[in-house]
Amino acid sequence: MDYKSKILSLFHTDSDVTFEEIALSIYDEQSKSNSTYKRYQDLLKIDPSTVNSLQGIPYLPISLFKQYEVKTGSWLSDKYFLSSGTSDIKNRSRHIVRDLDWYHTISDAIYQYFYPDTDSVIFGLLPNYIENEHSSLIHMVKHLAESNNDSPFYLDNFEALYNDLLFTLNLGSTQSITLFGVTFALLDFAEKFQISDERLRIIFTGGMKRRGEELAFSSVVEKLRDGFPSSSIDAEYGMTELFSQAYSIAGSRYMPARSMRVVCQELNDVMCRAKYCKTGQLALIDLANFDTQSFILTEDLGRCYADGSFELLGRVSSSDLRGCSMMYAPIE
Repeated sequence: MDYKSKILSLFHTDSDVTFEEIALSIYDEQSKSNSTYKRYQDLLKIDPSTVNSLQGIPYLPISLFKQYEVKTGSWLSDKYFLSSGTSDIKNRSRHIVRDLDWYHTISDAIYQYFYPDTDSVIFGLLPNYIENEHSSLIHMVKHLAESNNDSPFYLDNFEALYNDLLFTLNLGSTQSITLFGVTFALLDFAEKFQISDERLRIIFTGGMKRRGEELAFSSVVEKLRDGFPSSSIDAEYGMTELFSQAYSIAGSRYMPARSMRVVCQELNDVMCRAKYCKTGQLALIDLANFDTQSFILTEDLGRCYADGSFELLGRVSSSDLRGCSMMYAPIE
């Protein structure tokens, strides 16, 4: 199957293939040609030939990306994404990348799907992408920014960002501005500066825990709305091990991209699907990961709903604290 064209066709109403058809085809291939996934299914005593629906597909624990080179087929690449959260590279997830252009293509398709009428200037309140060359988030935002006027990145120089945002807004253009930011960097920024302009969209991403402080999603939205009272407060959900992303628009629940599906598994039995609205462990199907691993059990807690949306509630207890929020450390 030509996965790229079939996956991209899902973003159009006239697609000649369904999500489940593509997922089952990828599952069949990954069960045969992904040694890590094959071994995992062997340990679970699962016969892939008996799996004929999405409900029967097992999800590979995301922690195995720290221990193994997870890929499907035989190919070589010197490109990879590396998770954040610890200075010990051996304890960080590594997602090898066969085709970086494909990551850019699917990220573009997803962003345009959620923001179809936006020709937006993009700013990034993120760690410097040159110093973090293996961050998937930096690669994505840098690529989106380049296709929308090559806007700059910022770390903790809040005053410069504030002045540049005001300057761009004061140009008088009706063009919108998007500020992509790590959650706690945006919260720190919003405590010091306020911008009220409906042309400015805020997209926060990364974890919601730092220094022992845990904030609920609604609290993050409320605090950011204090700093940006006229803006849409949106959120992005992605990770090192995924090519696809989910977005929350205007503080609502996350909705996965058309190339992605999110389900909740029971906390005490990850092979069993949790009922809608019940807290469980998030499991992801990412069709865009056909070269590596498309069926992943995360370490995130959440609730899933019948319309395909989901809430993010935090981390499964005892799992490592990591994520985009750890990439940002303000100067004391």
